Amino acid sequence: MKISKIVGIIAAILAVVGVVLYAMMGASDSDAPSQISPMLQLAYVMIAIAAFAAILFGLISIFTGGNIKKTLITLGVLAAVVALGFGLADSSPDLIKSFSERPQPIEVAESTSKNVGAGLRIFYILAIVAIAAMAWGGVKRALSR
Repeated sequence: MKISKIVGIIAAILAVVGVVLYAMMGASDSDAPSQISPMLQLAYVMIAIAAFAAILFGLISIFTGGNIKKTLITLGVLAAVVALGFGLADSSPDLIKSFSERPQPIEVAESTSKNVGAGLRIFYILAIVAIAAMAWGGVKRALSR
């Protein structure tokens, strides 16, 4: 049996379980939080299965017929972007202090501030690269006609 059939069967089983839980939630007159918990647990299981399958099938395709050199170069570039994002991240005490002086103060640790700043900078870098790649592709296609 092919792996795609097995994944399809598992997806169908999880979909049926989700429909049953949804029907049970709608038919029940009890409080909502006790009905939502099984749905959240099912969602966690489905996310874990999807993440595992994506990583597994990605690795299988790389090692069976993919270009390992290009993959490693891409991962290296991504690691460089992440390192650049963390290097540019700022966790200045002034920024953290501004959150504690609000009408409803928010306690923010220095590491949290740095991680959020790094995540934003990584997002900005990747967004700029994606926009530039789309623009380059459009210009290249327009000039080749």
